[in-house]
Amino acid sequence: HSHVSLVIAFCMGELALLYFSFEQLDSAGTSPTEATLWAVIASSVRKALSRLLLLAITSGYGIMKTNFSGITLRMLLLGVLCFVTSVSIGLALQFESISEKGMNLILLFWATVETCFLQWIFRSLWKTLKNLKVDKRNIVKLQLYKNFAIVLVAMVVLNFAWVYVEVYVYDSLSELWQVKWIIPAFWYVLAYALLVVICFFWPPTEKPTRYLYVAEMEDEVEEEEEEEEEDGAGFKLKTRETSREHGVQPLGNLYFINRGAVNVRNTGLGNFHVLTDELVVDILGLLDATSLGNLATVTKSFYIFANHEPLWRNLVLDELKGEFLFAGSWKSTYVAACHPKFQLTGAGESVLKIRDFYSDYLFQSWLCANLEMKPEWLERDNIVRVRGISVEDFIAKFEEPNKPVLLEGCLDDWPATEKWSKDYLTKVAGDVEFAAGPVEMKLENYFRYSDGVSEERPLYLFDPKFAEKVPVLDSEYDVPVYFREDLFSVLGNERPDYRWIIIGPSGSGSSFHIDPNSTSAWNAVITGSKKWVLFPPEVVPPGVHPSPDGAEVACPVSIMEWFMNFYGDTKTWKKRPIECICKAGEVMFVPNGWWHLVINLEESIAITQNYVSRRNLLNVLEFLKKPNAKELVSGTNDRENLHDKFKKAIEGVYPGTIQELEKKAEEERRAEEEKVTFWDSASDSKAGAFKFSF
Repeated sequence: HSHVSLVIAFCMGELALLYFSFEQLDSAGTSPTEATLWAVIASSVRKALSRLLLLAITSGYGIMKTNFSGITLRMLLLGVLCFVTSVSIGLALQFESISEKGMNLILLFWATVETCFLQWIFRSLWKTLKNLKVDKRNIVKLQLYKNFAIVLVAMVVLNFAWVYVEVYVYDSLSELWQVKWIIPAFWYVLAYALLVVICFFWPPTEKPTRYLYVAEMEDEVEEEEEEEEEDGAGFKLKTRETSREHGVQPLGNLYFINRGAVNVRNTGLGNFHVLTDELVVDILGLLDATSLGNLATVTKSFYIFANHEPLWRNLVLDELKGEFLFAGSWKSTYVAACHPKFQLTGAGESVLKIRDFYSDYLFQSWLCANLEMKPEWLERDNIVRVRGISVEDFIAKFEEPNKPVLLEGCLDDWPATEKWSKDYLTKVAGDVEFAAGPVEMKLENYFRYSDGVSEERPLYLFDPKFAEKVPVLDSEYDVPVYFREDLFSVLGNERPDYRWIIIGPSGSGSSFHIDPNSTSAWNAVITGSKKWVLFPPEVVPPGVHPSPDGAEVACPVSIMEWFMNFYGDTKTWKKRPIECICKAGEVMFVPNGWWHLVINLEESIAITQNYVSRRNLLNVLEFLKKPNAKELVSGTNDRENLHDKFKKAIEGVYPGTIQELEKKAEEERRAEEEKVTFWDSASDSKAGAFKFSF
């Protein structure tokens, strides 16, 4: 918008200078040199800026993530060449001080510069269209650029047509000076028309929004799947089932595809239409199930809002806790449990398709639940993988320097890798209740849920007491040799929670977090596979906002939302994340303090443990004695006294260990401070080097 304003300003300045130049014409038909010179310069600046504006727009600047690094200098160089050539032509035409041969050379160079601009502009436009086509959330932007491409092609055709007119007709109009002005005037009209088109397509807006893509599944799914197979990088949906979204579309469709349509969301909400969708859902979350059901009969808008699945999920979990049998949808599950005479199921539930209902908030929940992982999100695998490494090498290369590593071959002798299927776990623990999200569920019921669920944030079975509940599971795995020094064990039964069995469907997982109490961790995948993204302690992941004291972390609603909106940003970071896919039989080592996100790529079963070794003992003690330890410490009811208990127990079992580690840490700190830096050596006068005098 600023660039457009600048071009308009130079247009006005150019016209003012041209008018002043014509006003100063003398009887011989000449004007002052200074006035003509400034008019030509203003015209040339306007031409250069206009072409750079076109290049920026066709490159997707301001519409999609564009990396101009490496081409900025070329853009400016081409702009300068355009300016210099335009000035040369303008002065030559005004003062007729150059031979015909010289004029032809300048015109040939101008044609070359214009050809470079056209080639670059259309190449950028083609690349932008291709990128927008790959990311199917950008259907609105794609349509915008398709329309602009049509206009641009039409402008180029008119350009060449008028060049023909100028070449073959201009000289024949030499006697008709009254109409000869039409020839150059057309170029101004064409330029200003293109500027108007740009202003129309890219108007300023109070609320810029990245509109999500909605696929017309019934009509276009086969064509879209063929395109996805061709480019291999498009978004894919896990299922064609769209029944429970009720026809909700992203808001961008209203503004760019279905222009003129009336959003029934606003008409159906009445005075509530001024509230955001999030606030409407929050208000409806205060209602009971009967009130929600009644509200769904009032208007089309309330029908969609009152059937929003997360509302019914909260009702099920709040009222039924873990005592439910999942019936395909949360509403069907609630009705089946509380009003069994209706006997609704996910497939039999009455679902209305509402036309012209637009909401980014409601649509995104469904979209995140049904998107598959994009191939490029799974490509990067930059973690170190080792097999058969000694404990000493593991400590020296990974635990001491606090670096993650993927260990292979650690689970070869685990009975769990052969036994732990869904059928086996159901047999030995089907009636046992495990922690799944905020509730306790029987394992058999959880498997029924995980088999039929498709939602943005699936319940994740994450139980810290599984070994006590089912002792046979405890006997079927063993701590890998690298992690057997666990100093928290000195606390016995008073130690914080430290080991969990983890079970979840595809799409479940853990959003960005740092492991509790400054511990390190290992995670062993028994069945399935997991995608890991890790950032070092000093790098906060994009889209993640921890509070200053570290007690709270704000991050996207779901893991899929983070991948859609923030994963691409990491490609340009100097410190890129460590990434990998951890498959069955492999173990991930997560050093203390590292941010990490984990998502299951398929139904997975895993074991994870947090531990304290001598390498991170001082970090743990420092963490436990923080002033806000009551908010930070987790896994125990005695948060405020855990530091004193742990330190006392360590001193009793391993006397002198803490002092020895503190002494070693102090020596390392001093050695680091005493290292001679480059600037110290460069300013050593005895070595004959230079000195800074400021």
